[in-house]
Amino acid sequence: MHRLSIVTASIALRLIACLALFGCNDAGYSINPAAGTPGAAGIVDVVPQIDGEWLAAATVTSNSCGPLLGVPPDEMVLSITQADTAVELALITPCEGNTGTATGTLTADNVLTASATRTTTASLKCTLETNTSLTAVADQAGSHLDGSVVVAVTPVVTPSTDCGSGFPCSYELMLAADRCPASGCLPGACPAPAAP
Repeated sequence: MHRLSIVTASIALRLIACLALFGCNDAGYSINPAAGTPGAAGIVDVVPQIDGEWLAAATVTSNSCGPLLGVPPDEMVLSITQADTAVELALITPCEGNTGTATGTLTADNVLTASATRTTTASLKCTLETNTSLTAVADQAGSHLDGSVVVAVTPVVTPSTDCGSGFPCSYELMLAADRCPASGCLPGACPAPAAP
């Protein structure tokens, strides 16, 4: 009889331990046997959901391009599409509209990284390659982003390239972004061109 109660207690303890582990799933966490010791259960952080549009205030922190590219925007919209940790991001500025799509990732540490490269024809003799990279940190609620955008511009070199002086150049923007309301949001007005 004593042996039966030990077996019963052992089974009950295993059942309680098992239920406690599965109870983590109700809190938005998942069991990850690969975390830590092989075969041991671990807890994986939940990646915040940042799908949607964000209105970003931007502050120029450096600009070696000067007036070559116009005035970097002080406000823009980030349109983000998220599938788990994969992110696609469109940067919508008041002067250029949608400047293209960047792809990247959002980690469980809430760090968003995205990059894009695009080529534009500035004149018959000048084609420019623009490399844009964004790094930001999302709050756990997925309602605020803080980060930076670095834009590097270089001429595409051919025998007839003539982009003038000033290239390559780059500028950096610090961003603070909040979710747009359900009705959406638009970036501010296009800044006036810099005086010559």
